[in-house]
Amino acid sequence: FPGLIVAGALLGIAGRWVESRRLSLTRDERRFVAGGLIATALLVPASALLHGGFGAWGEFFENSRTHLSTPLANHVGLRTVLAHDPELTTETARDPELADPMARWKQARKDRFEAQRWFFGALVLVFAGLVARAGAGQPLWIGAALGITLIPIAAELTGYYWAVLLGLAVLAERHRDVGAALCGLAAVGWGIAQHWHWTDEIHVWLSVVTVAFCVFTVLLVTPRASAPD
Repeated sequence: FPGLIVAGALLGIAGRWVESRRLSLTRDERRFVAGGLIATALLVPASALLHGGFGAWGEFFENSRTHLSTPLANHVGLRTVLAHDPELTTETARDPELADPMARWKQARKDRFEAQRWFFGALVLVFAGLVARAGAGQPLWIGAALGITLIPIAAELTGYYWAVLLGLAVLAERHRDVGAALCGLAAVGWGIAQHWHWTDEIHVWLSVVTVAFCVFTVLLVTPRASAPD
């Protein structure tokens, strides 16, 4: 998921291409792309060398696929919202007679998301377009910061990964309301945790307010068209 931060910067570049109708890279963009390619060329082989060869990457991807395909009560993100069934929560679906007491709940989550997979993909693409528009013509660091908002939209992570949202505080350099909204999100999160009891319900509502926060942040940072004279 950290790659989505890089994707934010790249979307900003793509947004500028669309607006200018010209495929070109500025000096800073060339340095950014070159640095990324050099870092990848150096660090990927180095990591393979330290962990017994490139097969370690295959094991990493397989382990990641297992985690991604296993619903957890403390998952957060847009996907969590779409997969949630209000009629089948961990409170009502738990069956202590089964080897896995949460098997019914996990399967319900999978089935519900599968039915909305295309809708989820469409929402991710629309949001990526908003990020591209917001980052177009702005410094790369703004695009990279906006890439953080892609994480709750495109990825499904366990709740403690939400610490990455702190990175959005850098946007307060130019947009002070982002800092206020980030503090508000933290406060609302505490309120949600106090109001709801079951973990899955807590994290679904955390996901709802986080998605709203991300949309607000991207729209706030999007440059406004200059009014005509």
